[in-house]
Amino acid sequence: MAKKIWLAVLLLLTLHFCHSKSSLEETRQMAQSYAACTAKYNRLEEELNAKMKTTGPGQNLEKIIAAYNRTLAEKKAELENLLKKKGKIAASDELDLLRSKIMIEIGRFADAEKIIGRLSLAKSSLALEAKLQKVIIHLIKRRSAEALALFKEIESQLKKDTQFYNIYLTLAFSSPEAEVSEEYSLKFLACPELPVMLQPYKTRVYANLATLAKDNHQLEKAKGYLEKALALNSDLSLKANWEAELKHIALLKQPAPPLQAGIWFNTPPLTLAGLKGQVAVIDFWAPWCDHCRV
Repeated sequence: MAKKIWLAVLLLLTLHFCHSKSSLEETRQMAQSYAACTAKYNRLEEELNAKMKTTGPGQNLEKIIAAYNRTLAEKKAELENLLKKKGKIAASDELDLLRSKIMIEIGRFADAEKIIGRLSLAKSSLALEAKLQKVIIHLIKRRSAEALALFKEIESQLKKDTQFYNIYLTLAFSSPEAEVSEEYSLKFLACPELPVMLQPYKTRVYANLATLAKDNHQLEKAKGYLEKALALNSDLSLKANWEAELKHIALLKQPAPPLQAGIWFNTPPLTLAGLKGQVAVIDFWAPWCDHCRV
């Protein structure tokens, strides 16, 4: 009798081991398929982005945009097929976490949150990764306060990889709180080992800091940030915009330039000195603008 019990226990343990091994293998295979799919479409998107930057307005640009949208649709369909194909596999926490990541990417946020909510409360090594995915959903859904609170809770425990620094960028550019935007802009710039693909964003982060400083009336700081952005920049259109912004900053808090007008209507020529102490409204308009002339 005892021998039969031991045989039964051994059989159960063997079945459990085989099931676990099968589940881990399926998770590994699914992760490989997901990574290959992501790499393929990221490469295609980068190629289209490069074409878009070098193509002027017109029919070619419309074709590139159409190709870009088609690429996104094809990626979504491929990921949906991957989920469907692996949907009949016995569930495990590892496999569920991977499924939730794919669900986030294709916009199935409600389904992903159900999985992530369960895993983030579990007493396992996957809880941290599940919380990170919850931060990402909060950011996508523009739940800034929830995203920031949860990210600060786990920030020091997370691996410093591309996904981690992308969250820094998202908080820097999308946070409604200026203090948070400045905090994560500075944190991004202070990172000693930024991935190569994220290095070009430094210029935009400096420009973002310049805008924040300007809004806070810190003009010298804004000027310094813009000069750093220009030093790192290679985009001619951005260069022109930032140089114009530098000129604008230089005019702030300075005396207004003299009024210069070739023709005065219904009044003799006026000067700012003569208008001192009065409220003066200056309306700028173009002679070719019909609505302005009415």
